[in-house]
Amino acid sequence: MKIGFIGTGNMGGAMIDGILASKMVTAADIFVSDISQTQLQKYQDKGINTSTDNKVTATNADYIFLTVKPQFYEAVLADLKEFSDKIYITVAPGITTQFLRNMLSATTKVVRTMPNTPALVGEGVTAVCRGDNITDEEYETVKQLLSAFSEIHELPEDKMDAIISVSGSSPAYVYLLIDAMAKSGERQGIPYKTALRMAGKTVLGAAKLLLSSQDSAEVLVDKVCSKGGTTIEAVNHLQEHDFYQLIDNAMEECTRRALELKK
Repeated sequence: MKIGFIGTGNMGGAMIDGILASKMVTAADIFVSDISQTQLQKYQDKGINTSTDNKVTATNADYIFLTVKPQFYEAVLADLKEFSDKIYITVAPGITTQFLRNMLSATTKVVRTMPNTPALVGEGVTAVCRGDNITDEEYETVKQLLSAFSEIHELPEDKMDAIISVSGSSPAYVYLLIDAMAKSGERQGIPYKTALRMAGKTVLGAAKLLLSSQDSAEVLVDKVCSKGGTTIEAVNHLQEHDFYQLIDNAMEECTRRALELKK
């Protein structure tokens, strides 16, 4: 099995590192292409095959990850029409399975995915949508590759735009929350780096507790909030200022933009 990556940004790099660590394939079985020689050098150092020509990657790979930004998909695919028999894995908002089939062939095999950047530390989550024509065996192989760097969740394609707001873009919301907590701590006299570390670890621990607990998020909130205590004051303030509505509005805007990109 030969794996190809067209585009070598942060997400592509996280995927490659995860797949290598899983030992599903060796470095010699991976082919990557990018216009940046600087980007390619770090893969050459790992023994991975590199090229500035996407056709070289497409010629050698059976499974091709398209890890470029959505605005570059059309130009990239226009150069790959002769490779319509390959299995393509999309990694971009707004890029549908039908878009690839329109660009390449009606029989092209496509798996649409939406990973997120925590894959860089082996804690990613990826939404997966199976396109037409792909066999069970091929689809299972794609899922195994994705599982090397993230947890996967299978969804129908009509949910793939909304999932961007839930997991694809949401790390940014969490960074904002942690930064806001750290800056508030700094204003109250705590060194910023200390507050940032403590806030980050708290978010990490809270997430692990939530995912391992049988309790709902609401019950866990109540368990931290003692009547007349400190936490309830902060929670009441957030709720009085429409915290849930603010998050919902932000996520709706994220999904709206994904739909615009699809058009």
